[in-house]
Amino acid sequence: MIRDRSTKAKMLLSLDNLQIGKLASTFETCVFLKNGGQSLLAIGCAEELLSDRDCWQKLDEKLSKSEGHWFGYLSYDLKNELEKLASNNPDNCCFPRIQFIRPKVLLRQIEKDQWELEYDAAYSAEKKRIHEILSISDCIDEHAGFRVNFHSRVSKGQYLENVAKIKECIRAGQVYELNYCIEYFDSDPDIEPAFLFDQLNFGNQAPFTAYFQHKDYCVISLSPERFIRRNSDEIISQPMKGTAPRFQDIVLDQASKNSLEASEKDRSENIMIVDLVRNDLSKICKSGSVRVTELCGVHSYSAVHQMISTVTGKLKDNLSNVDVLKGLFPMGSMTGAPKVRAMQIIEELECTKRGVYSGALGFIAPDGNFDFNVVIRSIVYNAQRNYLSLMVGGAITDKSDPEEEYEETQVKLRSVVNALEKCEVSG
Repeated sequence: MIRDRSTKAKMLLSLDNLQIGKLASTFETCVFLKNGGQSLLAIGCAEELLSDRDCWQKLDEKLSKSEGHWFGYLSYDLKNELEKLASNNPDNCCFPRIQFIRPKVLLRQIEKDQWELEYDAAYSAEKKRIHEILSISDCIDEHAGFRVNFHSRVSKGQYLENVAKIKECIRAGQVYELNYCIEYFDSDPDIEPAFLFDQLNFGNQAPFTAYFQHKDYCVISLSPERFIRRNSDEIISQPMKGTAPRFQDIVLDQASKNSLEASEKDRSENIMIVDLVRNDLSKICKSGSVRVTELCGVHSYSAVHQMISTVTGKLKDNLSNVDVLKGLFPMGSMTGAPKVRAMQIIEELECTKRGVYSGALGFIAPDGNFDFNVVIRSIVYNAQRNYLSLMVGGAITDKSDPEEEYEETQVKLRSVVNALEKCEVSG
C-alpha cells in the first residue's frame, strides 16, 4: 500500500465547534468527519477527483499513485458501474457520481478542543491563514440570512400507494425487503452552509457526523450509521434497521426504547440485512472469518433510538481498497434484498435520483485504512443551483404497516429539522 513519505510539520491548536464552522465558511474546500471516536478536519485541495464515468477505475488509479489522506463520497448511482442498472430519474442536486479531495492541511482531534495540525511546507500559506481565522473572535454571522422551507416531492397518498406496491412485489417473491425513500427539498433556500453545519453539529451526538464542501457541492450529514471500516486486514460493517423517537420525558423515552428492542418487525428487518452483509463480506473475506459480534443492539442518540448490528471479517490477501468497496457497495441497508432486483424496483417507484444520499462519505488514510458512513439524515446542497435536498426512507417488509412506515420517515425527517430552530417544514 502507498505510504505518505513526505515530510510533514505538526503543531497543536485549540479548536471548538464554532471555530470549525468559521474555517468551513472561509475555505472553498473543507471536510469534517466524526467517524466513531475519531474526528478529522481537512482544509484546502491539493488534488481532486470528480467524475461521472469509470469512477471506480479512476479512484483506484488515484490511490495507487498519490500519497496522503483522501476524503470524499461514493454516490448511490455508482451501482450502475457494478451491475446492469440505470438511473433515469430527475437529478436536481447534480453532484458528480464520485468526488474525492486530497487536502493541503489536515487536523486530527487529540482530545476535546485540542487538535493536531499537520501540513506540508508547500502549504504553509494555508496554515498561516488558519491561524489568522482562529485569532478573530467574531463567530459566523448568524444574521447573514437563513431560511429553509422543505417541500415533499411525494404526497402521503403516493407514499402509501408505493408501499402497497412494494408489498405486492414481496408477496410475489421478487424481494423480501426493500428500502424506499422520498425527497424533501427547497429550490430557493437562503442559507450559509457553514452556519447550517454549525447549527446541526453543535451538541449533536450522531457518531458519523460529516461535512463535505468542495466548490459548489456541500453535504451536511448527521449519520448514525457506519457503512464500512478497514483496520489493517479487519473489516467492520454496522447495518442499521429500526428507528424509534426520543422523548424528554424519561418514562416515555425508556418506553420508546423498550418498544424498539421488543419489535419483531424491526428485528426481522435488521436480521435480513445482517444476512445480506454477511453474504457480501464472505466474497471479500477469508473463509470462516465473518462474524456477527452484535445483533440488534439498540443505541440511543440525541433525536432517535436505533437498532444496529455489527458484522466483522478478515480480508482476503491482495485486495485493493477499491476491490473491497466495490464488493460491498451499495450498502444493503439502503437497497434491500436481493440487491439487484431491489435496486430495479427502487428506480421504478422513486421519482428522483438518490445521488449522494444513501451513498457513502468518508476517508482513506495513507496506510490503506478507511472509514465510511452511510449518507442518511443528510442535507445535500448545490450552491450554483441553490437547491437543497433532504431524503428520508425506511425498509419495507411484508409485515410493514404503510401508516407506521410513513410515520417513521417523519421521525427521521424531524431528527434533522428539529436541529434547525428556524426551519419550517411544509408540503
